[in-house]
Amino acid sequence: MTTDISQIAEARASQWLLLERVRREQESASDTLPYARDRATVTISRECGAGGHTVAAKLLERLGPEWRIWDREIVDEIARSAKVRSAFVEGFDEHTLSRAEQTIRYLANYWGLSPDRYYKHLVEVLISIGHQGKTIIIGRGANFVLPRALKVRLCASESYRTHVIRDRDAITEAEARLKIHQFDNERASFARTMFGKQIDDPIEYDIVMRTDRLTTDAVAASLCAAVNEHIHSLV
Repeated sequence: MTTDISQIAEARASQWLLLERVRREQESASDTLPYARDRATVTISRECGAGGHTVAAKLLERLGPEWRIWDREIVDEIARSAKVRSAFVEGFDEHTLSRAEQTIRYLANYWGLSPDRYYKHLVEVLISIGHQGKTIIIGRGANFVLPRALKVRLCASESYRTHVIRDRDAITEAEARLKIHQFDNERASFARTMFGKQIDDPIEYDIVMRTDRLTTDAVAASLCAAVNEHIHSLV
């Protein structure tokens, strides 16, 4: 059977336009709905090796047991929403595919999860988590989706991060450096492709902290104070 390429291209263009409209409507709704203080949300964007998960855990200890961290659980929620296996979602999670790979995956795995379906369910899941409140969301571009969240970016020098990954994963320094470059590039590409944003643009964040200049406890204490101030500012 001969495939009409122009029809495929037109269909995909229509899908992306529809998803953009859905995203704008959801963002508009999140701005106009009453926003209670118990729906406070923190998003943490991080460079590889900057200690995002460690800081999140320390912050959780300070904020209390009613708060919850969302990280790997987001993959499971997207899979549940899209009615696919988590393995399909992991293929997109904070990674991007080339246009050719997207088309191939879409045509070959129509019954699974295409990039545009992933995007739609990602936005819906992040908004749902944000509405639950008292949540700390790690990565996934949550800061680009939730305008009322306290948006945090964690970074550190390359040498510091290289040593962290080297010791954590028991690999060589060269392997650790390659790993942080790969992860940072993939996350930056994810932000550009999914949201049209630069992941390291400071204007996208409320707080940018260098974790190689402060202890993890000091970072968590500073963020806890910022969260409490943020909660009091919500109406």
